[in-house]
Amino acid sequence: MREELRTHIIAKTGLIYLVSNEEERVEDEFEILCNQLNYALYTWDSNKGFNAIRLDKYNTKIQKEDAVLPGEGDDDPITQIQKFKGDGVFILKDFHYFLDISKYGYAQKIIRSLKNLVRDLREQERNRIIVMLSSIVRIPDELEHDISLVDFELPNQQILSRCVTEFIARNNFHKKTYLNDQSEFDKIIKALQGLTTIQAERAIAKVFIKHGKLQSNFVQDIYYEKKQIISKNGILEYIETSESLDNIGGLKVLKNWLKQRELAFSEKARKFGLPIPKGILLVGVQGVGKSLTAKAVSAAWKLPLVRLDVGRVFGSLVGESEERIRQAIKVAEAISPCILWIDEIDKAFAGISGYQGDSGTSARVFGSLLTWMQEKEKPVFIVATANNVVRVEKRENKLNYTPILPPELLRKGRFDELFFLDLPSKDERNEIFRIITRKYGLGSNFDYDMLSDRSGGMVDQKNDLGFSGAEIEQMVIEAMYNAFYDGEKPVTTEYILKAMSESNPLYKSMYDQIEGLRRWGSDNARQAN
Repeated sequence: MREELRTHIIAKTGLIYLVSNEEERVEDEFEILCNQLNYALYTWDSNKGFNAIRLDKYNTKIQKEDAVLPGEGDDDPITQIQKFKGDGVFILKDFHYFLDISKYGYAQKIIRSLKNLVRDLREQERNRIIVMLSSIVRIPDELEHDISLVDFELPNQQILSRCVTEFIARNNFHKKTYLNDQSEFDKIIKALQGLTTIQAERAIAKVFIKHGKLQSNFVQDIYYEKKQIISKNGILEYIETSESLDNIGGLKVLKNWLKQRELAFSEKARKFGLPIPKGILLVGVQGVGKSLTAKAVSAAWKLPLVRLDVGRVFGSLVGESEERIRQAIKVAEAISPCILWIDEIDKAFAGISGYQGDSGTSARVFGSLLTWMQEKEKPVFIVATANNVVRVEKRENKLNYTPILPPELLRKGRFDELFFLDLPSKDERNEIFRIITRKYGLGSNFDYDMLSDRSGGMVDQKNDLGFSGAEIEQMVIEAMYNAFYDGEKPVTTEYILKAMSESNPLYKSMYDQIEGLRRWGSDNARQAN
């Protein structure tokens, strides 16, 4: 990050829009750079005006440091920067507000002044860099050609380690810190990844307040705090899961593929030259284990799981949706290595190629996501799920299907593999019944062959298809309710068969849609079963 900022300064970029919530850390980074380059460093905000953090080698000073709002007279911040005769960096906080023509009367004048200033800066010997620091991106169209957008990265492990060490020293918590070795300290730091330095300090402070000390076994308190922080915006959700691949019935091809990829995040894999896995797209009928797979991968690989709610990405304000997807990607990369679960991606992007009813917002968000998926270097493994990828129509007793997901999403390079999860076969249903009865502590005294046989074939004798895994679990739960109502009797095969007889599988009620989806999966995807 520091080298990127240094490049912008030396290249006389002139105007930088820096996105970050961490004002103190941004100031610290620029102070280090300005010390190295012998530049002046000033901050400005609408409340305090200019504040000199350091002067340049010529001891050049801003003529008037008072808090004058942009556009209001000859002493406004842009005019003061124009009059500055030395080399300097000027951090203008929350300046995006003064560029909004709909909210600030002088906005058009300020935009024009900035365009003139950027042109002048390129032609002058002294170097002046204006940094607009904001937590959100609001760049007027008129300035897009003249401004460089920089997303300030969330702190890495090294920065977080220094942050925690300094916090402990500053508060004299050495005697209350019980970490036996570096590995226990690293465990704490890993739990803090994805937070700002201020958020990390607050999380550590809460551990000391709650327990009176810091130990590595309090890491769950930090994860809980991080879960609350990440979930605030409603777009990302930190998921804790204890599921395992053994809890998934069937899907042997998919499970074997995932077990092979687990080692790809190791140092051995890096030395061997293996690329970091990009992710998988799971397409299939509802209730066949797509979401369960995402949770199981996280637990099996011992990587944090973050769920992206694509539907909540879209906001009402101009630029808000693009900003939200950018922030979500930023957090996922900071937490990495991790699993990013994009649930029901079809609901957000189905038919996007031909739909522009939202002034192109969906297309821009989709484009941002695709570009990141293609070019990402951080170890973020994507598990995307989709239920509806085709539109099925029945014409002259023949099923016709039209793909509704953009082809750009489905091509190789975005994902490592596209899997189709079909309804479970007889043997897979047998395994699912065993897993579910064990899950609810019902023992194993059931006729699993009868249950697996009777739960399929009622619609499609040829393929022996019937109930999905989710439907099987619900009928077992229904059997438990019936047994409890009958006097807390043990759940038997007969109770489950009775619940089964009263259930109507999705495959029967949505036969055409599911058959169209299965045909598409057979032609376009790798079979997970």
